[in-house]
Amino acid sequence: MCIDNLDNIKKSIKKDDEAVKLKRLINLFYKYGQPENDFDIIDEVIIDLALTPAQAAKRIASGNYQVMYQYKLRDNVVGGLVIKTTRDFCRGVIGAARLYTMSDIGMMSRKEGRDVFTLTGGSYTNPETGIHTYYCRHVWFQILARKK
Repeated sequence: MCIDNLDNIKKSIKKDDEAVKLKRLINLFYKYGQPENDFDIIDEVIIDLALTPAQAAKRIASGNYQVMYQYKLRDNVVGGLVIKTTRDFCRGVIGAARLYTMSDIGMMSRKEGRDVFTLTGGSYTNPETGIHTYYCRHVWFQILARKK
């Protein structure tokens, strides 16, 4: 009887710890970045712009444009943006619907204690190919944005 009660207490503590970690993650996503709706996305990848590097640098320097990062699904992956196995980290970043600077992502990495830019939500095994990667199904897309 006492052992059953002790097991229930341990399960309760574990659930509480998981809830605290999830709340901390969600707060982290909203602490950094800016709402997507505050920006017009000019192009998804600066390299694809029909501008010379000097022209792109001049526009960014003018203050009208910012290099930002948007958390999206990688090319050539199976399933939708969020699926049942999507990790809390990925759900949180996607749900926050924010754009982040590299500085924001660096701060998130320091708070998480891991490189969230490179590792994103964690490792992933493609169900169609069986190939295992150290990063998940999502990626930080570099975009050029203009504040509305």
